[in-house]
Amino acid sequence: MQLLFKTGESLNPLLLAENEKLMRDLSFLEDVTFLVQTDEQNPDEVKVVVISKDKFEYAASMSLSTDNSDVEIVNENMFGLGHRLNVGMAQKNAYFPQMGIYFSYHINNIFGTFINTTIGYSDTYKRKGWDFSLEKGFLTSLEENAGGFSFEKVSRYNHIAPDHPIELDTTISYLSSDLWFSHAFTSPINPQKKTLLTFRYLHQNFNQNGIETPIQSQFLRNHDFFLGGISFTKRNLYKNNQIYGYGVTEDIPYGHYYELTAALDRSQFGTWPYLGLSLSNAFIDTGGRYYNGRLAIDGFLDNGVVKQGSILASGNFFSNKFFAFGDPCREFIKVEFLGGINRFNEEYLTINGRFGIRDFYSSNLKGTKRLKFNFETVRYLKWNFYNFRFTNYLFTDFAFLSNSMKSIFSQDFYAGIGVGLRIFNESLVFKIVDIRFTWFPLSPPEGVSPFGTNLQGLTKSRFEDFLGRKPEGVRYQ
Repeated sequence: MQLLFKTGESLNPLLLAENEKLMRDLSFLEDVTFLVQTDEQNPDEVKVVVISKDKFEYAASMSLSTDNSDVEIVNENMFGLGHRLNVGMAQKNAYFPQMGIYFSYHINNIFGTFINTTIGYSDTYKRKGWDFSLEKGFLTSLEENAGGFSFEKVSRYNHIAPDHPIELDTTISYLSSDLWFSHAFTSPINPQKKTLLTFRYLHQNFNQNGIETPIQSQFLRNHDFFLGGISFTKRNLYKNNQIYGYGVTEDIPYGHYYELTAALDRSQFGTWPYLGLSLSNAFIDTGGRYYNGRLAIDGFLDNGVVKQGSILASGNFFSNKFFAFGDPCREFIKVEFLGGINRFNEEYLTINGRFGIRDFYSSNLKGTKRLKFNFETVRYLKWNFYNFRFTNYLFTDFAFLSNSMKSIFSQDFYAGIGVGLRIFNESLVFKIVDIRFTWFPLSPPEGVSPFGTNLQGLTKSRFEDFLGRKPEGVRYQ
């Protein structure tokens, strides 16, 4: 069901390479390779041998602290069909001491159509509600159509968006439905170059504490969002290893993704036009070094004034391999500037954790402009303990936070320096275990310790892809 070609078809090397990536991205497979074998008696025919290695499908994770706790059990290959089941319990001492439950069930590639669906329910301190989604993305350069639909009904939530660090002052409830579709026109000269026409309709309806009266907030407005966009894309693939994983094959997409979008947002506060522009580019030099850059700007217009605007400039780099004490190493650099234009009072930026400085947390540091630098040197150790592999790393993080572009470099800046150890077992679906110690050498704000520690499970980072996706604005977080 995961193969994109059939017996009797002409051999397409690009399709085979993209099919390998598609299967390696499956959460229950450790690695995949395709072997093309010639037939001496039939020179016009080849045999394609697909070799795949499964992971052990069960996993459990636990997060315990004085503030909250979270326990989760996962099966990534239910019934041997590639379905995923997540079941967990979560609790927060401060305002939701009872243990809440959550679960989700994901079906990958329904009946060989490459359509994925997920249904989920949660009743925890974070969120009470259920959701459903159905989606088919662009899988290869030969795909012409992609799209999806999602529906979410939430009766209790106190964050401004999923996976967002900022909490609201009150609990809200909402209903959201989202529909998108994209059609690709392929270049007759180069099938890896595409022009995409994309459409999206988003409906959101908010209320407070279950009361149906609309919230008088422009940020939490009941609105309908109608969007159209055009994109110019090109994607190539490059194989490597020991980047975000330890030793399995990693497919690195590179190319470009240029997107222009326009929309109308209709709510009780009026109809606001929206414009967005995003330019992404990535390439790999002859030494295997990876460079990725993105520039993006977007915002709404209300009587000639920009609202909820964003400016993003980011870069991502990793080096080729070099050796230290006999072990391979890589350098990683990430740089990002994110600025807001007339954002609402509910929206602001922080430098906490993954949004700036690892293991740093302050509820008092807020701003609308942020500049951050993350440097990391990773050493892939030769140790092998029952297929558990190890990397150790040194890192330095810098971050500037301000409410004005003019003063961003004159404000106090903050830094973190640290060392960490990551434990991999790529035959299991367990998350990467990350153990870290951080020192904040500059005077941290009042209430922030000069040292930080962390023990957590990490999901493997993913490379930006350039095939096509649901159009979204800049994530201001």
